[in-house]
Amino acid sequence: MTRKPIPRGRPAPQTRQALGVAEAAAIMGVHWATPSRMIEKGMLTAHVCQSRVEQTLGERSICILDGAECEENYLDYIQKITERGGMNDSRPRSNFDNREAVLEHLASVEPIAFDDAYGSGEAAEILGVHPSFLTRMVKKGEIVGRSPWNPRGVSGATRNWIFSRASCRRNVALSRKLQVSGHKIGRPRKKS
Repeated sequence: MTRKPIPRGRPAPQTRQALGVAEAAAIMGVHWATPSRMIEKGMLTAHVCQSRVEQTLGERSICILDGAECEENYLDYIQKITERGGMNDSRPRSNFDNREAVLEHLASVEPIAFDDAYGSGEAAEILGVHPSFLTRMVKKGEIVGRSPWNPRGVSGATRNWIFSRASCRRNVALSRKLQVSGHKIGRPRKKS
């Protein structure tokens, strides 16, 4: 007697974007330190971001992960568990309590594609501004960026934002155009 294959779940559409490490861990139901190990093993793709400030190079790397890969990893895990009748071949994942909160957060933000995602160091370099200006530029609507979901709440908000490379390049082109025409307000940027 052959078993019928169990249908695989559908990926959540809001996961098709760049994620921070805590978001990726919550999506997959793993501890927050596990995505880094999964990156080292080649299980996940990540963009290792350039540091915000040159003096901190080598201290800690910030990664942006592909949300679609994280969701596929979650669906593979759930399908494997379902096929085995609720049993797992190794230690079960137990950190699913934040998954719904992350999915709600990702549905409420403007998505940034993984291949378009940059960290604050790269965004500041493209724009020719100090990294401290980036969040102000996002709030003014000049570039697209978002703060990744943080399980520690508002008091532990992250400084490791995810920025859209395309929006940064559009801003640079607009800034150059305004500077050439003589209508740019403020001091010229380093790269302009």
